[in-house]
Amino acid sequence: MEMQNPSPAPKNSRFSPPAMDALRKENAPETTMSPLEILTKSMGDEGDPQQMMAALSKAVETNPQLRILRANNSLLIVMNMGNGEATVQLDTADNPETLVNSLKEFFQALKKANYRKANFDASNPKIIKSIQKAGLQPQMAGVADNQMTATVEF
Repeated sequence: MEMQNPSPAPKNSRFSPPAMDALRKENAPETTMSPLEILTKSMGDEGDPQQMMAALSKAVETNPQLRILRANNSLLIVMNMGNGEATVQLDTADNPETLVNSLKEFFQALKKANYRKANFDASNPKIIKSIQKAGLQPQMAGVADNQMTATVEF
């Protein structure tokens, strides 16, 4: 039996080469940003990102309890509080869909590092929704103005 090559997709097909190129571009990952670029976008007008980067670099070198994790275009600053508990801070330049994936990676990494709980402050309710989409239920400990305090257990 002879195998036949299928005929090419019609030009107006969703699977034609131009349509496939557009689909690839639409689903292409964001460009990889440097940590400084992530901090710059995340901080906006709230401080000097270069000064923050320098302070974080020095803190990581001098404090063995402090670590910075990266996933996509997000940074998670982790302070080990002992007994499987951490205080975390998220700086992100990810779009909402990529952020959910980044959060999943962070939570998996924290769980593998034997953390059972992460405490954080959030000023954006969308972060809470992203954490929920990542498969965890943040426990809200307090809400004042636009600032929320929450805990996530793994």
